[in-house]
Amino acid sequence: MNILIFGAGAVGSFFGGFLAKAGHRVSLLGRSWHMDVIRKNGLEITGEMGEYLIRDFTIYTNTKELRATSRSPLHGEYDIILLTVKPKDTEICAKDLAKIGDRKSQISKTPILSIQNGLGNLEILARYFPPSQLLAGRLITSVTIEPGMVKVGATADEFLVGEVSKKMGMMRAKEIAKRLTEAGIKSRAVKDIHKHLWSKMVFNTSLNGLASLLEVNYGDLLKSEETKEMVSNTVKEIYEVAKKKGIVLEPKTVKAHLNLLFNKLIPTFNSHIPSMLRAIQGGKKTDIDFLNGAFSRYGKDFGVKTPINDAITQLIKAKERLKQRFNG
Repeated sequence: MNILIFGAGAVGSFFGGFLAKAGHRVSLLGRSWHMDVIRKNGLEITGEMGEYLIRDFTIYTNTKELRATSRSPLHGEYDIILLTVKPKDTEICAKDLAKIGDRKSQISKTPILSIQNGLGNLEILARYFPPSQLLAGRLITSVTIEPGMVKVGATADEFLVGEVSKKMGMMRAKEIAKRLTEAGIKSRAVKDIHKHLWSKMVFNTSLNGLASLLEVNYGDLLKSEETKEMVSNTVKEIYEVAKKKGIVLEPKTVKAHLNLLFNKLIPTFNSHIPSMLRAIQGGKKTDIDFLNGAFSRYGKDFGVKTPINDAITQLIKAKERLKQRFNG
């Protein structure tokens, strides 16, 4: 397969690395601080899934370079695009992809697989691409990045992939899952990917913002009754919003999810430092609007009170501004 990784940071490099190692033709589009090292030394993958050095990539650091080759039979006719950018960058990247994907370019017809955290990404993509072109994936694996290297940590489940439009059936998703599994990333196609994306959001939203505010790892949230109560109340609010929106979460009850969270997921990711905290420490904008902030918005739309999600959203934004002011 000829594959484009659009936004080759931690997650994109993880997928791109294993797909290239399996013999697929992979193009990486990412930040120059990471791409320049890969171009020179190759991509190093370390951690729970083994130690590898992969060199066989086509490298891009901006969409102008990509646009220049997008009509080439060698580079332009991608079989699939993996969109792995941060949610805050989804809008601008969707615009860039849409510009490349004009009538003369094969990209206008290429399936786009969104592998992103947060809620709202698919709604943004749907403004630029037809639902039939879009798929989504759910990843619950810790992946961190350094220049030219990604480290794979704990994983809680196999990678799930499904169509954004249920009218598309499952054939395409099954083929993608098969190729990824063959490449070493255990994957499964699902009929309703939206349900699984929302269920993952319970995990991300209940832990990421709170741990970032307190500047601790996930495991530390189990060490006090106060933080456990905050996590529990966040989960309750999310379930209320999901119920109003008609989303059936897995597990189906708050009690079952808290049992999973406290007894399996948090212990599995005990030492995980949220990427949101790393963004704040680096003086960067976070994805809070696509996590707790998303549930605040949905809560207002459906008349559900979400005081914990509201507070976490507001405090993270205040922390962002204070850090940026201090750095400035």
